[in-house]
Parts: sequence; structure tokens; C-alpha cells
Amino acid sequence: HADVALSGNGCDTATSDSAMVIVVDDPLIISIDTSTQTICEDAIPTNLVVTVQPGSGTTEPYEYLWYNATTGLPAAGINNIDTYTPSTAVADTTYYYCVVTQPTSGCEDISDTVEVIVNEAPEITEDPIGETVCIDANITNDLVVEYTNGAGTPIYQWYYVEIGNTIPIPIGTNNDTLDASLISTANDGTFLYWCEISFPTGDCDIARSDSAEIIVNPDPIISLQPDSLHTICVGGVIDSLTIDYDNGVGSPTYQWYKNGVAIPNTDNPSYLPPASDFLTTGIIYYHADVALSGNGCDTATSDSAMVIVVDDPLIISIDTSTQTI
Repeated sequence: HADVALSGNGCDTATSDSAMVIVVDDPLIISIDTSTQTICEDAIPTNLVVTVQPGSGTTEPYEYLWYNATTGLPAAGINNIDTYTPSTAVADTTYYYCVVTQPTSGCEDISDTVEVIVNEAPEITEDPIGETVCIDANITNDLVVEYTNGAGTPIYQWYYVEIGNTIPIPIGTNNDTLDASLISTANDGTFLYWCEISFPTGDCDIARSDSAEIIVNPDPIISLQPDSLHTICVGGVIDSLTIDYDNGVGSPTYQWYKNGVAIPNTDNPSYLPPASDFLTTGIIYYHADVALSGNGCDTATSDSAMVIVVDDPLIISIDTSTQTI
């Protein structure tokens, strides 16, 4: 309050009423979730919410203003209520805080800072690699997938489908590697294997690898058999014996046999038996094996070609008397 005393003769002193100033604590922010958010670009973030203790500060309404602590400027978007939605439009790390004020009284409180990490969408950096084998082979290599970016803990789910079918079948465990022992080769066909990586806590798009082709071929079979029967005279010859095969995988190695004994240096689909094989009478059997270099392929064995060697026709009589006519 104040007194006013005048200099004139006999004037009483005038005393004002009292002005009461109540000094109270600033408004008290009692909660803000300061857990770091790590999410993907364009994901839906968790809103930042600041809570003020009811009745703290003056009776004046609270006013809110969210700030980008990285730039020191007010945060973009709707920033003047107790809830703020951080932007996820650009991959970056941004820190936010809120200032709660009661402007007339000058009361305010500043929240703790919240970190929001926005990562680029996940991207596959290594795709699984396929293999071509024969039926019932053991797959050589595990299937492996790798990625970059994304947010949160990934969940891996492997799938496979046979070409011609449309319903994928889950396989394997939550792992970036699909164990080769889980890949069946019991049936021939072309099978596609791939991995999908999801990020539940980061609200990221699913990252899908390219498909690895596991091609399972039937075992090789002989498609062209050597001529089955030859009958020749002693000292005669036969044409080359020839085989061909279908199916399997890899490079072929040929081995010809005479009466069950391997003939050296016969890595060829055709074999010409030498004339020396036919100098005496008897029966000779020739066959060939085809072994392929591919994984798990059985050896294909041809039918036998039988060569019967007989004596030349024998002239037992001719009248050698001279005829004079």
C-alpha cells in the first residue's frame, strides 16, 4: 500500500488500500515419457504428452509450446497443446521439449527432453542364393538374408512355395539364416525361398528379400541305349556304341565296361570296340555309366549291348573235278 502526504496546511495523510501479491510455485510438469522412440520414415509415431499437476501455478489457464531442441525453434505442426505428434517425414534424430506457461503471471515450467529417431525404411542388402541339385540331395549352403536401416528388433519369417502354387508355406525360425537341413529335396520341381523382415515396434514397412530358386531335378536316366544285339563273325567289327541321358545336373563323366570290367580312357558318350575284341568266338557285353558332377545325382547305367562272335561259315564240300564240256 502507499501513503500520500501533502505539504499544505492541515492536510491529513491519505493511505491506500493494500495490493495483495500471492507468490506461488511455477506450474509443475509431473510427467512426460522420455523414452527414446526409434521408428521408420513416414511411420506413425507415439504422441508426446506432457502432464501438469492440477492446481499448480496460478489459476490462469496453462499455455503449451513445443520446441525442437535441435534447432531451438518451435516445433513444426500443431505445437500449442499438451500433446505433440513428432514428424517422421525425414530420417533424422530430433529432440523435443515443452514449455508450459501462465503468461500473465510469468509462471512456467520446462519439460525434460525427448529423443525421436527416424530411420530410413529397411532395405535388403544380401539376398539368399539358390542351388540346383538332384532329387534327395543335401542342400550345400544355408540361405542367408541381411538388411540395413529399419527400426526396432526385427522379426524374420522364411517362406517357400513351389512354382505353380500360390500359397506360401512358412518355414524355419526367427533368424536371418535358414538352415540348409530344413530345405527338402524329396520331390523334383522348382521351389522359391524368401524371407520377410518386419519391425513391429518401429512401424516399418516389411522388407522382402528376392527369392532363391532351389531347383530339384530328377536323377539322370539313359535316354538312348546302345544297340542291344550284334552278331558278327570272328575278325569282324561293329559300329560305335552310343548312349545319351536326360535329367540330372552338372557335367557328365562316362565310363564304358566290357563284361563288367571298366575300360580305361572311355570318358565319351560313344565307344568303338576294337577288332581285337572279336578274334575268338564268344559273347561280349558292353555297357556304360554316366556320373554327373551335380549335387546328389545318382549314376545312370545303360542297358548292355550283347555282341555274339561266331565262326565264319564253313565250306565243307565242293566238287573239284575238272569239267570238260
